[in-house]
Amino acid sequence: MVMNVLSVVLVALMSVCAGPAQDLLQKMQEKMTSMGCVEISVRLDANDAVVVSDGHRYHLTSDAAEVWCDGVDQWIYNPSSGELTVAAYDGSSADIFENPAAVLTSDITNTYNVVSESASQVVLKAKKNIKVSYPNLVIKVGSSGLPQSITLTSAAGETYQIKVNSVKSVQNPSSVSFAPSQTLLKKAFVNDLR
Repeated sequence: MVMNVLSVVLVALMSVCAGPAQDLLQKMQEKMTSMGCVEISVRLDANDAVVVSDGHRYHLTSDAAEVWCDGVDQWIYNPSSGELTVAAYDGSSADIFENPAAVLTSDITNTYNVVSESASQVVLKAKKNIKVSYPNLVIKVGSSGLPQSITLTSAAGETYQIKVNSVKSVQNPSSVSFAPSQTLLKKAFVNDLR
């Protein structure tokens, strides 16, 4: 659950939305794109996570799980059970939790509409024909053009707030691995769903 909620950070960081209220999101997108590969540190309740993404691939690290996606396969490692679940990456999925890399592109407009925008806040709502875990998002953007927080609200009314601690460029993007190491593959119990 925490891993899924943290994945939505990617929505806020790279969204491009069409329509009259796109200025703030467009500026945020341009800022993120100019940074190249980014490292995003977030906090949800008492859980910290770090997401490294180049816009198409990602690596998420938290106490609850570690997730890699190379754009072809997705690996989810549960350190408490030692299980590594492997699945084919579904690039066509519009669900931000099944396919967080897709929301880093303008494809987000296939899932969410901008409802309103102020000088520092954007409200997004899932389109009527799309079912997602969190149909309502509120993104607070700082004066730097980078997100400060993301509030997610489920259809049942459950609300989660993700605080963005930092966003920075990755100095050596070639050092980032978007797939688990061979050592982990050998020691983990692998549940291959491909």
